[in-house]
Amino acid sequence: QLKALTTAQLGAMSYGQIDAIKTADIKSLSLTQLGAMTADQIKALEDGVGDQLSSTQIQALKGGQLDALTTLSTSQIRSLTAKQIQSLSEEQFRTLDAGQVGAMTSTQIQALTTTQLGAVDTLGSKIASLTTKQLGLLSDAQLQYAADDVLHLDAIYAALDARLQAQGRRDWMQQDCARML
Repeated sequence: QLKALTTAQLGAMSYGQIDAIKTADIKSLSLTQLGAMTADQIKALEDGVGDQLSSTQIQALKGGQLDALTTLSTSQIRSLTAKQIQSLSEEQFRTLDAGQVGAMTSTQIQALTTTQLGAVDTLGSKIASLTTKQLGLLSDAQLQYAADDVLHLDAIYAALDARLQAQGRRDWMQQDCARML
């Protein structure tokens, strides 16, 4: 029945109606039908069965539609175009696990923005998941951004450590950190 809906009919569906779409029906949505859906409808679809969108369907998503997705499978990530990779928000990028980042194609790695590299840098296991080949694909600007992100950490640590020591709070900090481990 879903295949029979026109783009106008599909575009007019409510959140509740979209949410009621069954998993088995997702793959029957044509690229034209997906294109007629709003970002809110894609979000409603994702809440239930968005992981069932095929690679071809994922590639057909534009701007706000892709923004509406908060979770993507590894195969869906691998199907994204370079332009789509660049459009992923920092928040979306942070939801990727190390395996998903490690599974990115060379074209996708080269398309990463500095904001996305920042998200990778703040989650060390993700940068560690990049293969030597993937790291070799990063541009000089991307590598410089990653290096600049950690350039001053030693100096910052030394300054903060000296401040804690001068205030007599270094032991407190060490005890608090130990409790967190």
